[in-house]
Amino acid sequence: MAATSLPSLKRTSIQKKVIRVVQYGLLTLISVAILVPIVILIFGSLKTRGEMYAQPYIPPVPPYWGNYVKILGSDTFWHLLMNSTVVSLLVTIIALFCSSLAAFAFSRLQFRGREVLFNFFTLGLMFPITVAILPVYPLQKRWIRPMKAQRYPPVALPVRLRWGWSPA
Repeated sequence: MAATSLPSLKRTSIQKKVIRVVQYGLLTLISVAILVPIVILIFGSLKTRGEMYAQPYIPPVPPYWGNYVKILGSDTFWHLLMNSTVVSLLVTIIALFCSSLAAFAFSRLQFRGREVLFNFFTLGLMFPITVAILPVYPLQKRWIRPMKAQRYPPVALPVRLRWGWSPA
């Protein structure tokens, strides 16, 4: 009995090792596919425009730091960074507040349709945000003044739904 189980034990051990090698091989290919464009981007940022078009895959020798000096020295970059920071913070705070209120309602209050509504919202977590946000922008553009719709996309729809459907 021990003689017959030993080869089967070796086979399963070998099968596990083969599966593990295939898994690591696939993970390595995926990692390379993700990291190569990032490395090319970094190389390109340290080259002049002519060097980037001539030799995009070769590391820059010597690195050209003028691109970073030009961007960090411009007022436009800092203005856009400040706008992005303020909008990101406001959207995060407002969305967190609204989500906290909804979470409290789902966790503490009993109402008809609670489970169905909760399952509906949980179903929305299955879709990536890039897919879910596509139909939102045209709706916001109609409901809210266009500049506000561009500034606060994650917050504008729930806030607008709270106070009614009529166009502004």
